[in-house]
Amino acid sequence: MSDNKVSIDPMAALHEARVLNDFYSNRCLILSNEIVQLSSAEKQHTEDTEKISAQYREMLSERDIEINQLKQDLAKARGEVVMLTNKTAQQQRRRNSKRKAVTNG
Repeated sequence: MSDNKVSIDPMAALHEARVLNDFYSNRCLILSNEIVQLSSAEKQHTEDTEKISAQYREMLSERDIEINQLKQDLAKARGEVVMLTNKTAQQQRRRNSKRKAVTNG
């Protein structure tokens, strides 16, 4: 077996180690910065979502109030229709009884 060792200049190895160290240091800074930016964006999105949810809940509440008012108005209108129907029926019965009285009398 032959001894296949490659000799590396210590200064070259030191240079490569420094370059690699700088690369990882810069990469860590870049990633840390991205984490801060993403965290800030996430916080802003959360706040926006909470505001939109509050607005949506308020809209639903207003809609429910309107629906309840419409239901009350409908019930009142139905009551008036029944009252008018009964009144009309009474008037019709009176007319019929007057007609019978006139024809019989």
